[in-house]
Amino acid sequence: MFLADDIEVVKHLLVIGADPKKDKGSTFFVRPDLGAATVGPLFKAVREGQYEKAELLIAYGADPNKVEYNGEEKLSALEYAKQLKDQKMIDILTKS
Repeated sequence: MFLADDIEVVKHLLVIGADPKKDKGSTFFVRPDLGAATVGPLFKAVREGQYEKAELLIAYGADPNKVEYNGEEKLSALEYAKQLKDQKMIDILTKS
């Protein structure tokens, strides 16, 4: 588990000024044929079903419509939640 997976650590980072809208996310794997898959914290929260973290990131300004490259295709966190048919996450991402 990464420290950034702990909701209390995420809260602390946001309170001290971490920017959830940061263009460069974390590289979570590299495929020789596709290159590095880099997504931001909101996309990662969607992928891992971390609802509380998604709500927190949205509250601090993360954009659910920002298009990112997940290693397979370019899509937003909201589009990805729809692909996953995760209605709870869709509701969180469209609440704002």
